[in-house]
Amino acid sequence: MHFTSKRLVVAASAIVLYAVLLLTVWAIRPLEDSIPVGIDFTPTTAVPPAGQRLLSQDVECNTLFASAPHNDDPLPVLTPQPEGRPALEYQREPCALVHGDARRNLAINGLFVVGALAAVGYLAIRQRRSTDSEANGPAAYS
Repeated sequence: MHFTSKRLVVAASAIVLYAVLLLTVWAIRPLEDSIPVGIDFTPTTAVPPAGQRLLSQDVECNTLFASAPHNDDPLPVLTPQPEGRPALEYQREPCALVHGDARRNLAINGLFVVGALAAVGYLAIRQRRSTDSEANGPAAYS
């Protein structure tokens, strides 16, 4: 099966475009984390009153290229709870999981891009060799 060089160029271009889009659209943007903070016991004005609910707080994180997952900005203030109820608190370090996952995803995508480009390069070399052997004939290698 022969791949035309035009198809290989299109495939390589698509892979490079994927890598550029990955970096510009996803990797450079700040990440976000939704951190569980506890059960909200604040009374509501709904009729009938809404029950207690598990609450999460959204926190903006640094990009995956930053050295620290979260900058030194203070975290958003949590809603005060009625007296006698436990206060809301961040139940894990903000942005650490999201930052680590994003770096792993970038590494996996990087390996995919390198592997796909290597496969296209291998196919290009293989095609050139088979084209050269057909042009030179079998006697050229004996």
